[in-house]
Amino acid sequence: MIELDDLCVRRGSRIILRDSSLSLMGGIVGLIAPNGSGKTTLLETLAAPWDRRVSGRLLVDGAATTPGEWERHCFYLPSAAKLLEPLLTGREHAQIARRQWRSDASIEKIADACGASGIIDTPVRKCSDGMRQLIALTVAMSTGARLLLLDEPLSALDPTNKERATRALEKWAATGRTVVMSTHDLGIADLFCTAAVFVREGRLATVSSKDLDGTSCQRLYREFYEERRF
Repeated sequence: MIELDDLCVRRGSRIILRDSSLSLMGGIVGLIAPNGSGKTTLLETLAAPWDRRVSGRLLVDGAATTPGEWERHCFYLPSAAKLLEPLLTGREHAQIARRQWRSDASIEKIADACGASGIIDTPVRKCSDGMRQLIALTVAMSTGARLLLLDEPLSALDPTNKERATRALEKWAATGRTVVMSTHDLGIADLFCTAAVFVREGRLATVSSKDLDGTSCQRLYREFYEERRF
């Protein structure tokens, strides 16, 4: 289990997140909120909780951890596949990720599961935005990291590839790992997420798996963010 307690995040004089706690116990966790609510900030905070602008307590399986240990536990994928180098292929990116995270994951199997096997040897500069996202997801899972932090990883995908990539993440998470994924696709969240975290006025509201019923994310989004406008 990965736990964050008493989380507070500042950007200059502004408090982005405050007095929040989060427990991650495996599965796909949907991170849901309107634009500008702090989803990316939360993912960046989870990736680098020792940033001087962050306060709180991080525990892994009930014990404190060091920055070096934490870097081996997690992998952060920013939005729009920004980590990819244009001249490298997807395979070259995945090989680098495997070495850095000391992973024995099969690049071929992951690429096939994500729908990227046909483009894994194509230079990134020749790929469309959707193809880049498939490659980026392949790279992320190739790390074998215990925690994947994914910022809008499905935003450029067509419906077929979106479902295929999400099923690959679901299978990957079923091995005891955790995916925290920001998304505006509430249908995907209701189908695949085992828990959901909503960002509301600088605080986190977590909905556990026992409270998700297949329409919960859509219903709660309306309740939290839309109904109050009227």
